[in-house]
Amino acid sequence: MYGFYVRDSQEFEAWQVIEQERLHRLVVQSLQRMINHTLNAADYSTGTEHARRLLNLEPWREEGHRYLMQLLALQGQREAALVQYETCCRVLAAELGVEPSAETTALKEQIRTGELARGEVSFPAAAPPATPPPCPYRGLFAFKEPDAPLFFGRELFVSRLVETVPTQPLTAVIGPSGSGKSSVVFAGLLARLRQQEPGWPIVTLRPSSQPFQALAEALLPLLEPDLSQAAWIAESISLAAGLRIGEPALSAVTRQILDQSPQTERLLLVIDQFEELYTLCPEQTTRQCFLDMLLDATASAPSPARSVIARTKGLG
Repeated sequence: MYGFYVRDSQEFEAWQVIEQERLHRLVVQSLQRMINHTLNAADYSTGTEHARRLLNLEPWREEGHRYLMQLLALQGQREAALVQYETCCRVLAAELGVEPSAETTALKEQIRTGELARGEVSFPAAAPPATPPPCPYRGLFAFKEPDAPLFFGRELFVSRLVETVPTQPLTAVIGPSGSGKSSVVFAGLLARLRQQEPGWPIVTLRPSSQPFQALAEALLPLLEPDLSQAAWIAESISLAAGLRIGEPALSAVTRQILDQSPQTERLLLVIDQFEELYTLCPEQTTRQCFLDMLLDATASAPSPARSVIARTKGLG
C-alpha cells in the first residue's frame, strides 16, 4: 500500500496507519518464531540473518540484540557477540535513554566467560496477530447500516433527516448519482432511528422491474414472519397483486403490521434507488399505480406510514 492514498479521507488514513502497524507486528512475530526454530535446529547462520532483519525493523528491541549475541556466540564468534552487546548499549541509550536489562548483561557475562550453553534466548511468547479493523473505504459501494460506525462527514444532514422523517409523511433524498444518498439513508438515518426508536418497524426495498412484488416481499416478513418458503412465495405474489389494485390498500397493510407492534404507531417505508421505477419498470401503468398507492398511503390522515425515497436527480 506504499504510496496509495485516498484524498481528503481521514478515516482511510487512520485505518492505513493501524493496518501498517498490524502487518509490522506480524512480521516481527514471524521473525521471532523463525529465530527460535533455527536455535532449536542448530541452524545458527540462518538464525543470524533473521536476527539482523529483526533489528533492522526495530533496532531498539533489546530481545533482538540478545538473539544476535547468542547466535554469534554459538557460532564461535565470541568477540562479535560482545561487540553486539556494546552496540545494544549505544542504541538503547540513544533511542530510549536506558541501560541494558539484567538479562542482557547476564547473557554478555556468559558469553565473555565461555559459559553460554546451547538453547533459546528467553523471549516473551509472540502474541497472536491482531484482527484488522474494518476498512472504512467502501469504494463504489454504499454504506449500509452495519457500516454506521465508519460513516462520517454528513452529520448535519443526517441530523436534519432524523428530525424531519418522523414528522413528515414523505421525505425525498435527491442528488446526483454517486453522491452518497443511499449511505446517508442507511448508515446515517436508519442507524440513528433504530437507536432512538428501536421499536419502529422499518421496511426497505428497491423498486426493480416489479415494484409491487418488491414491496410485497419487503412487507411480508412483518405480516407473516413464520411462513414456509412455499407459502411465502404464494403470499408475496398474492399481496403484490392486491396492492396493485388497492385491495388491500398499503395503509391497511401498514395498520395490520402496527397492530402486531403495539409499542409504536408508525411504520417507515424506505425506497432506495427510486429511479428504478422509471429505468427498470417498462409499464407506464404499473409506474403510475405504484406512485398513486404510495401517495395515498402517506396522505391518509392521520397517516401511520412515513416514507423516504432516495433517487438520482434528473430521473423520473
